[in-house]
Amino acid sequence: MANADLAEYVDALWLVVVTIVTVGYGDCVVVGFPGRLCVVLGGVVGGAAICSMCRVVVVGALTITPNERDVIDIITERTQTTERRSVAVRLIQAEWRRYKAMTVGPPTDGLPSRRDGVAFTVHKANVLKYK
Repeated sequence: MANADLAEYVDALWLVVVTIVTVGYGDCVVVGFPGRLCVVLGGVVGGAAICSMCRVVVVGALTITPNERDVIDIITERTQTTERRSVAVRLIQAEWRRYKAMTVGPPTDGLPSRRDGVAFTVHKANVLKYK
């Protein structure tokens, strides 16, 4: 049993491609079990090959290159440096205010002590130090 429509090898390849992309135009069909088995195996193997190629392309596009990793590290380092400087400035300001409050005399306006603020700033500086 031969299919007269699939007389040439090129027509058979066309059938495999149409089967892989699941379009199924209907312009050529397989007659007989061996032909159907070939088309099914070609479709499965071809589909797996196409999926593998797509995976390689997507993973390659999403992978971070060493240059990108260097840029990310530099940005992270600069952000942490800025954060540390900000904490250091707040610590110096709080300590200066505490010093001025202690040397000038007792507060007359009833404001709470700044000792808690200094302790919190010191704690935050220690946390940033060990990040």
